[in-house]
Amino acid sequence: MPPYRPSADLLLATLAVVAGPRVVAVVLSGRGNDGATGATAVRRFGGTVIATAPATATASAMPEAAIDRDSIVNAVVDLDDIAGLLTAFTGSGVLGTRQAEG
Repeated sequence: MPPYRPSADLLLATLAVVAGPRVVAVVLSGRGNDGATGATAVRRFGGTVIATAPATATASAMPEAAIDRDSIVNAVVDLDDIAGLLTAFTGSGVLGTRQAEG
């Protein structure tokens, strides 16, 4: 088995550069802070970042790391509500616009 190599940051940063405001990054669950830097890149390039509410994440460290970054996460939602939020985003034309923090 290959060694553990966190790769969410690389994936999200690459998506941010290539697709900018069309990216929706969802930080679901995981250990460590992998994903927080990539989520920052997504937001800086105009994308949307959603994080699972830590209380509903299997492992809360990754979503907490993204949430702890200033003005990076557009929405913090319970795990069971993410699919509905994604459906609302994709059907409403919200993608590619900056959302007010709420």
